[in-house]
Amino acid sequence: MKKVGSCIDAGKIDRLSLRERYGLAYYRIHLLHPKVAVCVQPLAKGDMYLRRYVLDLIQELKNSGISVLILTSNLADNMDVSDRMIILQDGKVAAEYAKEEFYKVGW
Repeated sequence: MKKVGSCIDAGKIDRLSLRERYGLAYYRIHLLHPKVAVCVQPLAKGDMYLRRYVLDLIQELKNSGISVLILTSNLADNMDVSDRMIILQDGKVAAEYAKEEFYKVGW
């Protein structure tokens, strides 16, 4: 309740804002505490404030010891929380970069 707020008691999630739904989903992952969480296009919806919120939620997962795999087609959005980047092309690894090498990606 402290992290998510009163929306935790909502009877129907379709009445919640997109931000509240994201919060519920990511904090549920916290409760389950898996070794790895896979996020597919986590920033595909929402404005810049929601995107920042989602990135903060992902960082919280990482800080709690959960590894996070982000599958996305937009590299720039996820660089704040990424420790390394693997670029796939035709199903094969085309390039791999450590955080210190992100400047080499060159978009």
